[in-house]
Amino acid sequence: MVMQKKMIKSWTCKEERDLDFIAKDFLKHTRSPMAVILTGVVGAGKTTFSKYFARMIAGASDECVSSPTYSIINEMENFVHADFFRVKKSSEIIHLEIPLYIEGKQYFFIEWGIDWLSEIKKELNSSFTIYELEIIVSTPKKNILPQERIFSLYVLD
Repeated sequence: MVMQKKMIKSWTCKEERDLDFIAKDFLKHTRSPMAVILTGVVGAGKTTFSKYFARMIAGASDECVSSPTYSIINEMENFVHADFFRVKKSSEIIHLEIPLYIEGKQYFFIEWGIDWLSEIKKELNSSFTIYELEIIVSTPKKNILPQERIFSLYVLD
């Protein structure tokens, strides 16, 4: 199953505090319920963005939004956060019982989910809009840190 990808918006993140604005603007350009596939290299900011977003929509503290690398799926209020980094086979997606986690939820963020997109789509009901948030770490200029990140939002059809 090949999905079409259409760009909606792009943001430049120069400092972590820029994520507050990006999360708010992201919400203005999307509709819920949504599944968001977060893509980017290790350390790009997928979990950090998810924390900012959860804090914005649910008033969660950073301690409440931890990386689901080992638990695979964490949920809180209206937000579900998954990390499929350790998923090795498509059959594992079915056994996660995603519909039970997302029932009545508006926001489902999935790190490392792009390779499992067709399986994820099968687990979602038709009301979910699927997005990709691609995070690209820019090459540092003259080794000046921090590195900028480019956040690009796509809708996947």
